[in-house]
Amino acid sequence: MIKNERQSQILEIIKSTKYASVSKLAKLTYSSCPTIRRDLDYLSLNGYLTRTHGGAMDLAPSMIPPLDYRKEVAKEQKKLIGAKAASFIQDGMVIFIDESVTASFIINKLPEFKNLTIITNGLLATNLLSELKLDFLCTGGEISGDCFIGSYAEKFIRGVNADICFFSTASIFKDGTIADNGKYESSLKKTMLDYSKRKIYLADDTKFNAHAIYNIASIENIDYMITTITEENFEQHADKIVIVPKNSSV
Repeated sequence: MIKNERQSQILEIIKSTKYASVSKLAKLTYSSCPTIRRDLDYLSLNGYLTRTHGGAMDLAPSMIPPLDYRKEVAKEQKKLIGAKAASFIQDGMVIFIDESVTASFIINKLPEFKNLTIITNGLLATNLLSELKLDFLCTGGEISGDCFIGSYAEKFIRGVNADICFFSTASIFKDGTIADNGKYESSLKKTMLDYSKRKIYLADDTKFNAHAIYNIASIENIDYMITTITEENFEQHADKIVIVPKNSSV
């Protein structure tokens, strides 16, 4: 049972936002972080929410975890991967950036290039590009969570020939299958890949053999995988693997 008003407030926040960090909950409830951690442990143990590293999620979260949660998972790895991915860009290119958090870490490098045509279906990417005052195109379409999907967005993508598609997903399995959890998000990623000359997959450690439903591609069908996953897991595709050391700097 709920012990006090603070725990009830925590549950209301989690239900509303789907995810919240310990520090955010502490601020909103005027409590200390150790107190919040104890509350979250108790609420998780008694089946009220799902405990995560650094916070908590709704007990029955959507198949795709909330953006605020994904932004914090393996954040430093994603920064390194995004910085390395930007090294594949050249002036004048047309590039697809999907809605993934990892791909969004490419964006702060884009002002270094000239005459780019940048296209995205991601709300996070849209906001970051706007903040940097960069010219870009947004697919539009139906909004699902933190991205645009659907027939309108796919029609937009089919009207473009991109030089590179930067994308990430929920998982890459040991056999090299790349998969995701959103049905319509997965369909749009496939369309991006179909209309890109070069396909670059971005994957931090948490993506290796993680749960995912919809198959999107195979490591055999992409040009490069930029990753912090150790190369031994994909020895047969070593020519496609670009390892980013976790102790490197952006």
